[in-house]
Amino acid sequence: MQRLSSNTLPQLTKNLSSNLNVYKVISQYIGSDFKELITSLHPQDNIIKVESTGKWDINLCVLPPKTFYYNKVPSFLKVLEGCVWTELQVGKEPVNPGFMLTQEIALELAQPHVLFNTGMTKRNVILSVNKNIKVKDTPLL
Repeated sequence: MQRLSSNTLPQLTKNLSSNLNVYKVISQYIGSDFKELITSLHPQDNIIKVESTGKWDINLCVLPPKTFYYNKVPSFLKVLEGCVWTELQVGKEPVNPGFMLTQEIALELAQPHVLFNTGMTKRNVILSVNKNIKVKDTPLL
């Protein structure tokens, strides 16, 4: 049996490069090394590109209070810090009701989605893994 748990982001990248099941790999990420990457984040930035394998892009999405992030690319997500309100998009309309993603929950969203930080004081940090995309398909903030 292959070991899927990852203590660090480099281990997560290695597991994804080995063509292991993406959902299982992201759901079993248990490291806290992501906090080191966030300390140097510019206040205007929301996305940190962690790594790009031959097939996958690994990103951290940092949402300050009262902000949102629109992603039109299907993604595997795991909330690392805080909790996130999510609305799926079908066509131009959101699918209601939305739902809350809490820490330690991982899932795959196959259609465009919006992640909201509706909190007043805490940031949210989301690990996002998606297939490599072209620059013209990059999600909008």
